[in-house]
Amino acid sequence: MPVLEGWRASIGAACSGVILPDGCQDVIRREVPGQAPAFFITDVSAGPETRQHAAGTSFIGFRLLPGLCMNRAALLRSLGPDMDEKEIREAIARHTRRNPAVEEALACLAQTARGPGAAADALGVGLRTVQRLLRRHTGHPPAFWARLARVRRAGAQLGPEADLAQVAHACGFADQAHMGREFRHWLGTTPRQMARAGSAWRMQHMGLGYGA
Repeated sequence: MPVLEGWRASIGAACSGVILPDGCQDVIRREVPGQAPAFFITDVSAGPETRQHAAGTSFIGFRLLPGLCMNRAALLRSLGPDMDEKEIREAIARHTRRNPAVEEALACLAQTARGPGAAADALGVGLRTVQRLLRRHTGHPPAFWARLARVRRAGAQLGPEADLAQVAHACGFADQAHMGREFRHWLGTTPRQMARAGSAWRMQHMGLGYGA
C-alpha cells in the first residue's frame, strides 16, 4: 500500500507549529471552522517549516511512502470533501505507484553511512545513474536523501544520556560539529536540545518516515 500511516490532529487555540522534514509527502484534508474542507499535498521539505493554524482547525492526513510516484493533479481532482478514510486511501492507491528502482536506491542510501558513492557501489551502478533516477522521480539528488537519512538516524538515537560524539561517529558525520551543523540545517535545533527533549517529542518527529 502507498500509505505509510494515517494520522489525525486537532488545534485548540490558534498557534504556529513546526514541521520537520521526514522525506515523505502527505495527503491532508484540512477543516477550518466556517470553511469547506480542502485537500492539499505537501512537498518533501529540506528543512523545518513553520505553519500557522487557526483555532478549531482539524486535519486528517495520510503519510505516503518515500519516493512514491504520484499523479498529483489527478489525485487532487479525485478527492471530495465528503469522502471517508477508506475512499481517500483508495483514491491515493489509484493515482500513485511504487517504483522498485527508486525504493531500492533510497533504501541503500538510508542504510549506508558512507554517502551516495558507496550506495551506488552497493547497487552495482554508477553514481550518475542513481543521480538521474532520483532527480527524475523524487526531485532531489542522492546527497539530499543521504543527508536526511543520516540526521534522522542520529536524532532517533539521542536521549538525555546520549554521548553526542559517539552518535556522530556511528551515524557517519565527520565530527560532532558537523552533526551540529546538519541538525540546525534540517531540524532547526541542536543535538543537545533534541537530546533533552522528551521521548514523545522525539518519537513524533523522528518516527515513521525516511530512514526510520
